[in-house]
Amino acid sequence: MENPNLLRSLTKTFYSMTRRYGSEGYLYRITDAYVDRDTGEKVVNTERRRVRNLVHVPVSLARSVIYTPAMMQSIRATAWQGGGTDDKVSTFVILAKDCRLWGEIEPDQWIRYNEKSYQVAAAQMMAGGWLIEAKLSEGSGPAENND
Repeated sequence: MENPNLLRSLTKTFYSMTRRYGSEGYLYRITDAYVDRDTGEKVVNTERRRVRNLVHVPVSLARSVIYTPAMMQSIRATAWQGGGTDDKVSTFVILAKDCRLWGEIEPDQWIRYNEKSYQVAAAQMMAGGWLIEAKLSEGSGPAENND
């Protein structure tokens, strides 16, 4: 049984974050890919969805939350083994109603934000929206002129 107060709180948090810090971005997914037999050219068809309020949590901001004194105990083993953070991994927050017709967000999709493409690494649906971890793609991902 789910706690209705927690669900309401999560929904309210997602809503306030997207309204306060959100900016425009796009979700992309490949709908069809084939090779033309006559020319030998690869043809990739993509679908694009505009997200009005996409929240991008920069790596420096996301990592500063992890390295507070209260969390040092839990990450000590990783730090001793030489573990670190990947500067190209970012976190995105999308309100559930902004992509309700899109369906599931999966690892084979892209996010286009601030003229950069991010490959979705993991996505988790919560009560109020999607929490997405994505990695910066260099040289791959959809072109901006695809409609």
